[in-house]
Amino acid sequence: MKKAMFLLRTIVIGVFLSCGNRHPDWNGGIIKEFGVYHVSNKNYTIEVYSRDGILNFFVKNLSGKRMIAGPSYGASTYQNWTMYFDKNNDLWLESSDIGIYLWKYVGPDEYKEIDVEKETQYLQQMPKEFKK
Repeated sequence: MKKAMFLLRTIVIGVFLSCGNRHPDWNGGIIKEFGVYHVSNKNYTIEVYSRDGILNFFVKNLSGKRMIAGPSYGASTYQNWTMYFDKNNDLWLESSDIGIYLWKYVGPDEYKEIDVEKETQYLQQMPKEFKK
């Protein structure tokens, strides 16, 4: 029964993602809607979707390895949220309910998750396009 539910959930998510907004030649920047973003000059894919009202996302490299999986505590999709993928391969998330988070690129296919409101030195690195 658990396997059947897992398979059903996987199929439903797959169908949802395949029907979502696709951005095939996206070069980074602001993300404000669900969809699949193909970062053409970096060979990354960012998938953003809602599951049970929680913002879910992940970043995969060309071989399909997940380098970033969205935070387990989750931002609500009913609140304001914005993501930004910058020229340094860093991924920023600002949500009105959980604050600002950064996934800092630290090496080939490696990221470090940072709570920017606790580690405020990263506020100075925030891209101007991402600031409100």
